[in-house]
Amino acid sequence: ASNSANCTYTIGTYSGFNASVLNNTNTTFVAVSSSETPLADGSYLWNVSCTNGTVSVMSANWTLNIDTIIPYVNLTSPEDYPIYNTTQLQLNYTVNDTHLNETWYNYNGTNKNLSGNITFTALEGSSTLTLYANDSARSEERRVGKECRSRWSPYH
Repeated sequence: ASNSANCTYTIGTYSGFNASVLNNTNTTFVAVSSSETPLADGSYLWNVSCTNGTVSVMSANWTLNIDTIIPYVNLTSPEDYPIYNTTQLQLNYTVNDTHLNETWYNYNGTNKNLSGNITFTALEGSSTLTLYANDSARSEERRVGKECRSRWSPYH
């Protein structure tokens, strides 16, 4: 039996060939179409088949998800630098992403998950709120920071 095999990968309708692979050796395949165009965003089934001339083996199918577009985040409230005469502030935002995974905010060093607009209790004085979102690729996230100042007194 040979210690090497010729292997071909298939991702969707794309395929590539690696001339010779030693048994039990990690191998990198570069996924491009025949026109050298990178794979577009989407989900693809992929597998690898190898033959050593005598025996042919095909792997199971796996799913490859490609997501290169980062989430778009728009934080509309609280506004940047106004002084609020209350500690109850609205956190209003929108996030656009086809493969949104999670959204959260950090206020004075504490992260909290979000599932929609909320009212939160601000500390009196100046503080910073940062909104985060990431998608299924988790490779990038968009951050928007806002400085908010709250002034509260029972006599206002």
